[in-house]
Amino acid sequence: MRNFFPAPWFLMQVGIVFIALVTSTPSHAQATNDPPFYGPFNAVFLPDGDGLKKPLEKTDSLLRADSRWSIYAWVKPTETQRMPSLVAGLGAPDEEFPRFLALSSDHLMFYMGKDNVLFANASLAAEKWHFIAATFDGEQLRLYADGASVASGKLDAGSVSPVLEMAPPSLPSPNWRHFGGFIASLTVLRDALSNDEIKQLFQKPDDFSNREFEEGSKPW
Repeated sequence: MRNFFPAPWFLMQVGIVFIALVTSTPSHAQATNDPPFYGPFNAVFLPDGDGLKKPLEKTDSLLRADSRWSIYAWVKPTETQRMPSLVAGLGAPDEEFPRFLALSSDHLMFYMGKDNVLFANASLAAEKWHFIAATFDGEQLRLYADGASVASGKLDAGSVSPVLEMAPPSLPSPNWRHFGGFIASLTVLRDALSNDEIKQLFQKPDDFSNREFEEGSKPW
């Protein structure tokens, strides 16, 4: 019986097809690295004013459902948050899977749509600076308040539109209220920071007295 060995031309054709498949991999499968991160953003908002929007790259890998990311900021509410408020996040609040840090007087939350919220007990007093953060490693979501891990879990995730919103005027329901106060050093990264990295950020606060804050509300 004769052994069959592929002819050289056949192997060459297979190699060409393999190279074509590799080089034609969709660009969305690659991690975006430009810009290296978004932020830091600093703004001040009236309790019943407008919000601010910052555009993101339309093809950013950060927008995918399975992307790794971190979002963090220093916040200073101007009054006690008796009703929950959206602070900042990706996408629009009325999307199917938005990604928003949110808070009330005794809770820190991560809002990813109706009935898709991670809650944590956290004392976030008015007129004081607090460091809040959320990370996602592709599976697990983690919440941090003032450098400490306060909650973790899994939520339904999906892709999100290319916009970053701060204190959005569009609210999930009438039971929510527009955020009023200061947001400083708001930053979005394309990786999930560790517990130690979050703690280090909290331990090195910025000098807020020398910070310029963008006006996020009309003065009326």
